[in-house]
Amino acid sequence: MQRLIQFTATFLLAAVCLLSGCAGSSGGMKIYERGMDEANAGNLEAAVETLRKGVGSFPGNLDMRLGLARLQFERGMVFHERELQLRRTSAALFESDRSAEGTSASRGARAAHRQAEPLFKSCEEQVDVVVRASDDPKTIAWASSLGMRVALFFEDYQGAYDHISRAINEGKPTGQLLTKWRNFQASLREKSVGVGADD
Repeated sequence: MQRLIQFTATFLLAAVCLLSGCAGSSGGMKIYERGMDEANAGNLEAAVETLRKGVGSFPGNLDMRLGLARLQFERGMVFHERELQLRRTSAALFESDRSAEGTSASRGARAAHRQAEPLFKSCEEQVDVVVRASDDPKTIAWASSLGMRVALFFEDYQGAYDHISRAINEGKPTGQLLTKWRNFQASLREKSVGVGADD
């Protein structure tokens, strides 16, 4: 799973470049812009809180929802990357017969996972709303590319496959980008079938 998640860092960046310029949504644009300014200044916590309140006041503003989802994802990734690092550290310590330190690192990894989980869950909820409510193909594709990566965190390979399929169908990438997305789609399909075979 780690390889798949790491691969999607490039995938998601490509999606953002391809699909930037999502359709505007009425209401709350000043709040949205303030949240983005806070994010650009490096204050993710304040930006998430600004956009969270903005979504509460303007639930129909899909740009704000998608911006909130992206920031929640970025915050979640901070904890998830910490989790992965601590898992690697734990494994190395156990191999070196330093079991007490390995156990401590393993506990830290579990704690980081618990911190990431609600952020990814909230991101997933925002993505689902955007995908259902938007009639703009690029917005749907952007949201789906984000939803795919969140699904990977939860090891939901079928969900990730569904998201990438939607991103391809709606975003209509071409050339090398399409080839890359199709290859990744195939790897997710193999994963989802493999999981089903083990159940």
